[in-house]
Amino acid sequence: MSVDIDAIKRKLLIKYPTFGSVIANLEFQASKDIATAGTDGKVLLYNPKFVSGLSDKERTFLFAHEVCHVAFEHIFRRTKDMHKKRWNIATDAVINARLMDAGLEKIEGCVDRPEALDMSAEEVYKMLEDNNEPQDSQDGASDGSSGGDSSEGRSSNVGHDDHDVWDEVIERIASGASGEAGDGNESSESESSNKGETD
Repeated sequence: MSVDIDAIKRKLLIKYPTFGSVIANLEFQASKDIATAGTDGKVLLYNPKFVSGLSDKERTFLFAHEVCHVAFEHIFRRTKDMHKKRWNIATDAVINARLMDAGLEKIEGCVDRPEALDMSAEEVYKMLEDNNEPQDSQDGASDGSSGGDSSEGRSSNVGHDDHDVWDEVIERIASGASGEAGDGNESSESESSNKGETD
């Protein structure tokens, strides 16, 4: 079964018109090199086999989730000293809480933290840090409740989302490569919440 990306884009534009420029400028690209889906801020990569196994509602959730990562500039807000898996959980928690509040059907195994609905990713990150989550001695949980940070040969991914594609972008930013950070026109999480973009 093929994935109708144009139909998915139309659904996203109808549901999230204020993200129109993000959706229009984001290249959607099929890739067997990624297990599920992820974005580097310019390209949204998705595994066609994974996506074809989802319901229409789950597909909308998946692609809306990746668009939100770009719109909220989550890649560029992660600093080098941050615990990668903790930041991944925090950003996924914020997005998923908003998408579920808007009535989207979540993907099984996604990060599900309803308390993140009115919080920024940084606030959720601090909450996780205070609770010593994830536990570094544990690894592999998909619900964002545990799992160690990435070390050589291990992923720091959580839930359905592939964040490994962020690492190269963040390294380029840290090394001073120009043109990587967002242009500042994207909506912040708090602006999104206040404007009702996920209603």
